[in-house]
Amino acid sequence: MGLKKEDAESYDVIAPSTDDAFLYHIFFQLLALPVALKNKKIKEEHLANATAKVIHTHALDGKVYAIPGEVKPEDLEHPTINGYLTKKFDEVINEDNIPKLAKTWVEGLREAGIYGVSEEEVEQYMRKAREIAKKIKKDLHGDRVSTHDLGKENPMIWSALNVEEFRQFLAEISGKKIEAKKPKSTTVKGAVRQKKEKKGTPETVKLEAQKLLGILSGLKFASYSSDAVKNAVKNLELEVERLSENPVENLELICLYYLVIRALERGDFEGAEELLKSLSGR
Repeated sequence: MGLKKEDAESYDVIAPSTDDAFLYHIFFQLLALPVALKNKKIKEEHLANATAKVIHTHALDGKVYAIPGEVKPEDLEHPTINGYLTKKFDEVINEDNIPKLAKTWVEGLREAGIYGVSEEEVEQYMRKAREIAKKIKKDLHGDRVSTHDLGKENPMIWSALNVEEFRQFLAEISGKKIEAKKPKSTTVKGAVRQKKEKKGTPETVKLEAQKLLGILSGLKFASYSSDAVKNAVKNLELEVERLSENPVENLELICLYYLVIRALERGDFEGAEELLKSLSGR
């Protein structure tokens, strides 16, 4: 991740491990989503400035020098990477530090010309983002993130669409908190009532539309980059595969996912948004 210091000198920030690199990237992506959704004036560069200020102020550990790729003898005295090593993720992003991290992040937004974001709400977002980032890492990568998992681009949160806590988060920031599933009624009367409710009001479709709206909003924040859209489509297709294990029960959701997938593939983001808003009742 390239950052800018106050003197405009560019430098590289290098995490001490693949796990830390993954967690830092996912954490700040998750943190940016709810803030960007609440304030339409916020652009990617505003959020990048806030993140850079937090990293530069609180996370840097020491200066490093490195020579990437093939090395010639004359290169040994002139490293081509001039950067800083960060502290471990847990050393920086923890409960004790969150108040001052939030303060710095908001200051970074204000320096970029964005006001109206409170330190208190950012503290709450940071706690949630830390929790979900850890969950995403555990569910996707287990004990260790490999260099292959990081790839050439920053890890994208869209690879975590099958992590339930992330889907819940998307639904919540899109405007509708998902309630715990009610147990199925064991009485005939209750079963009939539930059947009627399902027929008249497909609540599962509404909830899933809310989640998909969150995903679409995140893609909008990522400027609908080809990599982000491609990753989202791939993971939505995986979700269709999962739903297809019970096709009769999940027919409505399968149709919904296919419509959204096709819209993303065509680049019809406005059409997808209108569809999801109508289905979610917004």
